[in-house]
Amino acid sequence: MVKSVLGHLKLANHEVDLDLGWTSLVEGARRSADVVRWYDCAGTDEASADVPVTLRSLGRLVFLRLSLPPVTAGAVLESTPSAPWASVPAQAQIVAADPCIVNGLYDAAAVLHQHFLGATSRDATPVVTALLHLARPGLFPVLDLPIRRLYDEPAQRAWYAVERRATSPTRRSYLPVIRNDVLAAEGVIASWRSRLAASEAVEERRVATLSDVRLWEIMAHGLGSETPAHS
Repeated sequence: MVKSVLGHLKLANHEVDLDLGWTSLVEGARRSADVVRWYDCAGTDEASADVPVTLRSLGRLVFLRLSLPPVTAGAVLESTPSAPWASVPAQAQIVAADPCIVNGLYDAAAVLHQHFLGATSRDATPVVTALLHLARPGLFPVLDLPIRRLYDEPAQRAWYAVERRATSPTRRSYLPVIRNDVLAAEGVIASWRSRLAASEAVEERRVATLSDVRLWEIMAHGLGSETPAHS
């Protein structure tokens, strides 16, 4: 793990200046104000989780502008009662999902993720991860296109390094590499959260209530928009 030092952050394969990261976070908070308000916070001023997956949480996906065919919506709802929720605590955090620990949180998260992917399709990855994020907001990143663009190459390497089951149809493991970056930047994220919480802007204060992994994603979104993607 590489700690954030000398005014820089590790972001996938890049080093990002701390000031640039902060600027991207604030701009993301403003640009995504409606997403944070209605998807993350469900119309309140603080992050709100739905456990597990419900019609209400499906409705919140509208604000992410994800494609949600009826067949996919039906599949995730039908798969929810049999999902292994108990093996992944509601308060689980991504930094605790160490892929080096066999049968630990990382493996449990992979099984839960695959439970829904198995009922849908590879194309449903953004929808599945967005719903899992609402259910376990500290653990699952939302793997929409900008995040997959940014983390595509390191996620390929991670799949070969840590995958113990051939569960990923794309041969990419995003959670370990995002975890490494969030873990390395814990102190920076904490300081950013304090600055956001003290802001006069309500959209910034809302972002301050989100989990570390979601706050990181909002920062990373703009910085990942120019790199090639694996669809």
